[in-house]
Amino acid sequence: MSQFESAVSILETAILEYTANCRVPQRPGNRLPYAAPHGVYRCRGEERVVTYLAERGPVAERKAERWVALAVFTDAEWQGLLSALGDPAWARDERFATLAGRKAHEDDLDRHIQGWTAQRTAEEAMHLLHARGDAAGVVQDAEDTLKHDPHLRARGYYQYLSHPEAGQTAYDGPPFRLSRTPVSLRRHAPLLGEHTDYVCRELLGFSNDEIDQLVVAGVLE
Repeated sequence: MSQFESAVSILETAILEYTANCRVPQRPGNRLPYAAPHGVYRCRGEERVVTYLAERGPVAERKAERWVALAVFTDAEWQGLLSALGDPAWARDERFATLAGRKAHEDDLDRHIQGWTAQRTAEEAMHLLHARGDAAGVVQDAEDTLKHDPHLRARGYYQYLSHPEAGQTAYDGPPFRLSRTPVSLRRHAPLLGEHTDYVCRELLGFSNDEIDQLVVAGVLE
């Protein structure tokens, strides 16, 4: 499929902005024209115990890059955000009283929110915002999702299987649960060429001589 046909379906607003309004759309980053604040904000770093395979044992590692995503779309959500922030004095500024005003002064708004999140862990900020009805979430890395996400852990999402080369390895489990036909992972990811002989012999019905000829010709390795 060519790039044009596969990508044009998600560019409708950008195309209309140019063809109807004669404006070239610019990259918005994390911002939206109908939400403020809307972005990701740096939080306080934290130390976590990470187990290494070497003989050093458990080691405390500081994660300086911790972030929380926040999106405020309505006046009610804005009031919820102010409540989570402790009704700071800066929020009484008339510049932030309306969505249009917050959009016009979004850089200043982001600096104020950044000052609040920087004093808290990403998880703490997320829970405080959730309690006030705001949409927020920790920006997770692979370690977060594998080891620290309480929802994934409670659901038993990751399943561990033994791989002949990689050893005990975490695999993504099924994203759904069926009451009558439970789903589970039964085997590890295949090795390169692991089932070549089975496919040729059992499924395609090749004889030993035919398989040998394919190996000699370099078709099979």
